Amino acid sequence: MTMALLAIYLLILPGLSIVSALVASQGIELTFIGAFIHIYGVWIIVHVWDFAVIDLAHVLLINPARPPIKGTEGAKGWRDLSFHFRSLLKAVLMSAIFVVPAAALLALLA
Repeated sequence: MTMALLAIYLLILPGLSIVSALVASQGIELTFIGAFIHIYGVWIIVHVWDFAVIDLAHVLLINPARPPIKGTEGAKGWRDLSFHFRSLLKAVLMSAIFVVPAAALLALLA
């Protein structure tokens, strides 16, 4: 099941980024650098949105004594903003794992 979900995520997330780069480059020669900048920008926007909306909402709205996931009562991670910020930084850096092959594929196809 986990492998099936991973395959779906790998198709959806980089796939949407590749399609957005193709749409944005209509009539323009798409280079590796151009594709890389566009796709990486899309991913950065997604990660910042996740941090600013989802993570900060959890920090502000969830009562650690009554969390939405049973068994995590009292866990300090619900209010640990530094954890969420470190996760944002890791996600921004690790996005290159997906962005470089996607940009290379676009450069070959264009």
